[in-house]
Amino acid sequence: DLAVREECCSCIASLLHDDRAGELSLEVVRFVTRLLKTRSYAVEPCVLNVFLSLNIREISPIEEKKIEKATKPDYRAQKLSRRDRRQHKEKQELNKLLENKTLANRQEHRIKINRQIVELIFLNYFRLLKRRLNLRLMPSVCEGLAKFANLINIEYMDDLIACYYDELSSEKTGLNQRAKFHCLITVFSILNRQQVLIHIDPQRFYALFYSLLLPCPSDTDIDLVVKLIQMMLLDRYKQLSKNKLLAFVKRLLTMVLHLQSSKSVSAILVMIKALLTISPLVTEQLYDNEFSGSGIRYLWDLDDPEYCNSQNATLYELILLKKTSDKHVRQQCEEILNGKFQSDTHVLRSCQQNALAYLQTADNNQLPEK
Repeated sequence: DLAVREECCSCIASLLHDDRAGELSLEVVRFVTRLLKTRSYAVEPCVLNVFLSLNIREISPIEEKKIEKATKPDYRAQKLSRRDRRQHKEKQELNKLLENKTLANRQEHRIKINRQIVELIFLNYFRLLKRRLNLRLMPSVCEGLAKFANLINIEYMDDLIACYYDELSSEKTGLNQRAKFHCLITVFSILNRQQVLIHIDPQRFYALFYSLLLPCPSDTDIDLVVKLIQMMLLDRYKQLSKNKLLAFVKRLLTMVLHLQSSKSVSAILVMIKALLTISPLVTEQLYDNEFSGSGIRYLWDLDDPEYCNSQNATLYELILLKKTSDKHVRQQCEEILNGKFQSDTHVLRSCQQNALAYLQTADNNQLPEK
């Protein structure tokens, strides 16, 4: 029954979200795991989505606090005997030992519970990902792995990335476009966190992200596009080649023309401004004529940012966007064309935050068809 199922999943999700000790969450995750196993994962996606309500943060080693020199108490002023002083000192040391032991035990117990919860969750995710037991659950798996990517053991990262690439490049896949974006978020969360320990060439994932931008994603997926621009392009701008940078700027602007929501357009324009500030000398080429330089034509339909001749593209989309009815879109187009944003030092620093803020605002004005 649909109503009963939604009510049950909502109740379990709120229970996991509000649990602070972790013991109740562990019992719930064990129960859901047994349920998934007994039914051979033939369940609705909302059953697996309850894991997304867990509040498990990154497990980091406890930093040792600096031991401050304690000032000696003035026993003479208190007029205590030698025996009383010794007892008072032993009592203070015992209280301090008990307090530290209790805190350490509490933290160790919480970390142990979190580890057990994460192991059970990843057991379900990896089993579904490798055995493809239920293709309807694949979007939930990708979203869950994207959320808990910072907790994945490094031993499984190479296999996970290889499995993701096979899934993304396969024609017969159970992933929708939003799930593919979650896959890329997981991959680059791992790569950006473990750059020294993992030696994987990310260029093939850049080509996959480039191909996912056309046909245009839906407005509900723009938040993931913004996060991927931050993780793949801005956070790793030193690894970007000139052609890749130009190609992504051009394709993002082409994508903007197909968006229906003005707040989605504004969010992508904020990220484009940040990309244009990475290397102004390079991105100035996008304001020239389309057949400048070598005279080779820009290949807009080639899904490879390195070889689409992006150096010969032009940003004519900005002229079309200036004619829209939304004042924020027109203002940002003017800033990009005039180059005023390049003098603002906060463009790169706060671009993702500003873009997501646009997506959270109420949007009553829709862009007219172009």
